[in-house]
Amino acid sequence: MLRALSDTRRLSQASLKLATASRLPRSRSLVAAALCLAVIAYAAVELGRPLLAGLVGNARLETERQNLDRQLAEARVELEVERAARTELQRRTAELESQVADLNQQIDFLASRSTSAR
Repeated sequence: MLRALSDTRRLSQASLKLATASRLPRSRSLVAAALCLAVIAYAAVELGRPLLAGLVGNARLETERQNLDRQLAEARVELEVERAARTELQRRTAELESQVADLNQQIDFLASRSTSAR
């Protein structure tokens, strides 16, 4: 019976030692949790960096596109003004050429009259 009692005592002591040895102290578990959170935060930053760069790049491209659209609109207005000016110049040139032809006819007429009058 003594032997059974000592075996029982040893078994209960060992299980107590196992129970305390298997549990991490609270500070170690907090450190482990903090390390896990730090690793997750670092991974999130590293994974988010290309996304953020893409968003910044998209904003830059959008600004550039707006600038190019504005320049295109200005160039179109300029082109229309130049077309209108060219059309007006062509009309005036034709008008002046007609006047030159009329004046040449008058000169020829007057020249013929002056030679016939002599």
